[in-house]
Amino acid sequence: MRAFSFWFVFLGLILVGGAYLQPELQLSEEEAVRYELQQTTNSEDLGNRVNEALEDGDYDSAVMYSEIADFAGFHLPKEAADALYQAGGITATIGRTGSQLASGFFTGEATSLAGLSGAVVSDLTVIGDVRDISREGPKMVAGEPYSELILGLSVVGVGVTGATVATGGGGLPGRIGVTLLKVASKTGSLTVEFSRVLTRMVGDAVNLPGLRQTLREVNLADSAATREAITAYTRTINTAELGPVLARMNDIRGSAGASESVRLMRYVRSTDELADVANMSQRLGRKTRGVIEITGKTSLRAFRTTLRITEWILRNIIAFLSWLGSIFTLFATRFARRLIRSSAH
Repeated sequence: MRAFSFWFVFLGLILVGGAYLQPELQLSEEEAVRYELQQTTNSEDLGNRVNEALEDGDYDSAVMYSEIADFAGFHLPKEAADALYQAGGITATIGRTGSQLASGFFTGEATSLAGLSGAVVSDLTVIGDVRDISREGPKMVAGEPYSELILGLSVVGVGVTGATVATGGGGLPGRIGVTLLKVASKTGSLTVEFSRVLTRMVGDAVNLPGLRQTLREVNLADSAATREAITAYTRTINTAELGPVLARMNDIRGSAGASESVRLMRYVRSTDELADVANMSQRLGRKTRGVIEITGKTSLRAFRTTLRITEWILRNIIAFLSWLGSIFTLFATRFARRLIRSSAH
């Protein structure tokens, strides 16, 4: 009887174990991301990341790591939490954002939220586009090395700005997308692979030989004349292929924020990967870059792949437990019958 009791308890454990494992098969994508983070980082690591970001003057990243800690169920070490709180004070914020806003407006280069705001404002008024055309255009005309991407995007920017005004804001997503790509290029956030893809797209959209001829006929030192000539030229450009890319950039900005949309370009090598990052940012918001950085995965499909492997393992474990349970049930039934027969005699 003792042996029978042991096996009865063992069967019970098998059934309970199967019931416990079954919910793991229903993990959502968000839960899969959280699980991955819990396996690859911890409170101390995230606290160190917060401190390092603050030391580098990168408040936005510090906040991002804090949000990842909350998402993954970790508590930041007190030192890191206190430092982040102090960095978010009014005085510190004003001093930090003021200079970044001005720098972004006048140079078009930025990675912080404030700097991006300045760059966007300057480009929305085509000041930034005309400035960049005046810089790169003379080089193109003179046959000197120039940035085809910056020049081409600036021309597209003038065109979509005109469309934005004409449609009462309908072209704004494209306008923002152009600005974000320009900033990403200037700050070195574009991968070599994606930069090539964009340069080819922009070249096809703008028709660089035709643009060169137009620039030869205008005084590029005269901003008003440059703007007028480029505005007229933009009526000939075709952004059909480039448009979806600009829209994706605006989608990422809407989900993760302007500064993060620029930084995320470091993980994009193709239009497909841009779509993956856009989809991930819709779920994770401004935590997206940190999740990619920590886990090394650039799409929700990657997390789903890991999840499918886990599901396969769990299903086979459950199948094995079920098979083992059925074998035991068969032997237990036979043993019980023998006991009953023995008792009858």
